[in-house]
Amino acid sequence: MEVYTALSSILIIIVFFVAILIQSNKIKILRQQLHHNPTENAHLQSYAKKLLQEESEIKVIKKLRKEKGMSMLDAKKLIDSINK
Repeated sequence: MEVYTALSSILIIIVFFVAILIQSNKIKILRQQLHHNPTENAHLQSYAKKLLQEESEIKVIKKLRKEKGMSMLDAKKLIDSINK
């Protein structure tokens, strides 16, 4: 009985590990596509401009990070490119 429990536990761990690897690769690809050069993304720029009219830079950066999944550096670069 203990052997079956150990084997099933190992099998479950392997399945979850493979699932995590697959999801990590998908996330990596999506981030590369999204953040290739966020300052050239017209949709993000217009969205950020609209937010900047209503809120401070810090709040806009926080919103971009939360809603669009941007890194802090990418969000800051986008805001800086708009303010130039």
